[in-house]
Amino acid sequence: MIINKGSAQYKGWYTNLTSTMADYRFSFSPNGWTDDAVALKWLTELFEPCTASIAPLPRLRILDGHGSHITWEFVSFCKEKNIILFCLPSHSTHLLQPLDVGIFSPLQYAYGREVDKYSRDSEEGIKKSVFITLLHTARIIAITKRNIEQAFATTGIMPFNPRRVYSKLKPGNDNCNPFPTSSTLPSETFRTPKSSRDIRSQLHAANHLIDNGASVKKIKGILKSFSHAALFSMAEKEIREKVYDGLRQKKTYNTRADRKQLSKARLGFVTGPRFRGAGTK
Repeated sequence: MIINKGSAQYKGWYTNLTSTMADYRFSFSPNGWTDDAVALKWLTELFEPCTASIAPLPRLRILDGHGSHITWEFVSFCKEKNIILFCLPSHSTHLLQPLDVGIFSPLQYAYGREVDKYSRDSEEGIKKSVFITLLHTARIIAITKRNIEQAFATTGIMPFNPRRVYSKLKPGNDNCNPFPTSSTLPSETFRTPKSSRDIRSQLHAANHLIDNGASVKKIKGILKSFSHAALFSMAEKEIREKVYDGLRQKKTYNTRADRKQLSKARLGFVTGPRFRGAGTK
């Protein structure tokens, strides 16, 4: 199910749909995120029809603890249809949820490749109608039987093997203690974050340090690492916008040369003196 941001559905979003997307379902919400109504629609219009063939055998639905998954309507429908709900423990989806472990990463990579190829051949931005076709291609590439089976195996769900997860929780493993104390926190923990996952991890650790009376010096180091990440992100965005505006004004351009220009601009910024040795200890 694809959730669009808006107050209603618009035909223009779906002008590029093909017969291969017949099993897609679409919804909308004010912020483009799921909510109680969207979750119930997904359950009744997508999950139930697609898995009804195995009824009356019980069906297991593994999910995180999002509020939309535990509403009265959601739970009542599952009970009526003999669907067993299993909520994963908090802060464990990076170990136990197959989508997080083995699907989202290749899907993100495949979608990025499709966006890159589209951008080379078009001067237009990624509209919702274009997004759906790019996502469809990426899904075919990334969401394969092999990746799905591997994701369930890695999380120890199928075949059932808890040791696949226990082995990642041995003492000394970062997954065993997501909120390390200041005495055990390695100095490189607060290097400039390179991804959203780094930022989330460091925010958790930073909050723990502050709650436990971290020194002013340590807090300044935390703020410095996040300021470097913020400056890097904003500068990279400004570079892309400036180069893109230049390409738009040119109307016709040499794609290879212009992409080389963008790469040089980004490289010059990354290796500039401001960000050399940006990590804090």
